[in-house]
Amino acid sequence: MLTKVIKFIKIARESGFTVALEKSRSHLGLSLDYKNTTKFRDLRILFSCDIKQELPDTTILPHPVGIVISGSAEIGENVRIYQNVTIGWTLGDDNKTAGAIGDDVTIYSGATIIGDVNIGEGAVIGSNAVVLDDVEEYTTVVGVPAREV
Repeated sequence: MLTKVIKFIKIARESGFTVALEKSRSHLGLSLDYKNTTKFRDLRILFSCDIKQELPDTTILPHPVGIVISGSAEIGENVRIYQNVTIGWTLGDDNKTAGAIGDDVTIYSGATIIGDVNIGEGAVIGSNAVVLDDVEEYTTVVGVPAREV
């Protein structure tokens, strides 16, 4: 079973993390017969993300579930992104431009970074914060809309 999980993770990485168990069942040799849940129960869905671009090798995704990152976003080195984070562009943006995340940034669960927003090096984005404006280096922001603490 462990070799199948490792194979699944390799497939997921090669696909840019846009993989769920439903899409990879043939690669794993798993039957999705829900009456026989022995194999399915052990794996369930490891993660389901929509990351449209290559992430640096130093990116850390402690709980890689529900993460959405636009293909136009720029992600720096040593960025830590928790579950259910969205980094994307705003509706009506014809260029579909997402922002840039600097090095050593931590983005906690549920945070949303919308539009052409720059997050400075070492910044911390609090849980469920909605970031609509640039964040200075080494600053912590929280709330809706996000503001410095």
